Amino acid sequence: MKGGANFYSMLILMGLVSTACSNLKTTPVVADSAVVSAVAVEADRAVAQSSEGTSFSRVSEGKTVRLERCGGSAKLLRIENVLTLQVRNANCSNLKTSKGNWKLNGTVQGERWTNVTFDEKIPGDRMVLIGSNAYIESNGGDGNGDYLTVKISAKRLTLNLTQATMTKELKLEHCNGSIKAAISNGKVTLKISNTGCSKFDIISNGGDNIKYEVKPIPEVSIEAGYSGSFTIPNKFYDAGLNGIVIRLFSPRLTEEQILIKFQAW
Repeated sequence: MKGGANFYSMLILMGLVSTACSNLKTTPVVADSAVVSAVAVEADRAVAQSSEGTSFSRVSEGKTVRLERCGGSAKLLRIENVLTLQVRNANCSNLKTSKGNWKLNGTVQGERWTNVTFDEKIPGDRMVLIGSNAYIESNGGDGNGDYLTVKISAKRLTLNLTQATMTKELKLEHCNGSIKAAISNGKVTLKISNTGCSKFDIISNGGDNIKYEVKPIPEVSIEAGYSGSFTIPNKFYDAGLNGIVIRLFSPRLTEEQILIKFQAW
């Protein structure tokens, strides 16, 4: 990786694979510590997109998708508080993640299954390929299979501005750097410093979605990352207690969500 990508070498896609199932007895298989960069995953996807034998699906927590090429389904849910992708009733016998290649349990088509578990410490997208031997060996370039993109959401941090005029600062867990929130004269301003995330977004207030044009965070340098200041527009304020959620992110790398609580009149 060249240029600015060096600054983000720590922003990696991670996942663990296990063939453990809560209601079936089997020997768990755990992936080794190998990791893959987002650039490598995108390269795999670019290859896979050239194949007529590929079906693409995006999976978020609580969602079930049909495996168009392999048959069966994949559902993202929590098992004993571990984020798990359940693959069930598949025809295909092979699976690939950023950690390696795996065999699904079972030998009968339409009954193959496995569980894929994910480390949530770093949010972002994870690649899961399910398909034939040729599909897995070629990263989706040949053969038949399904390409799943699993979304790992960021856990929200909170900045609570309890007074009419005050400033609070916290360190960012995934983007690195810091964010400082200040309220004065009824306006909330945000100062983002030395972060690895390049985009700024406002996504909700009190649970209601907000339409906001994503803005770039200015890059200071490769070493210092991105820094910038933003003001929450007045049109997003409600009278009384507000809970605005902002999102800092680098596409397909990582993200951070921050809940900012404050009073408006």
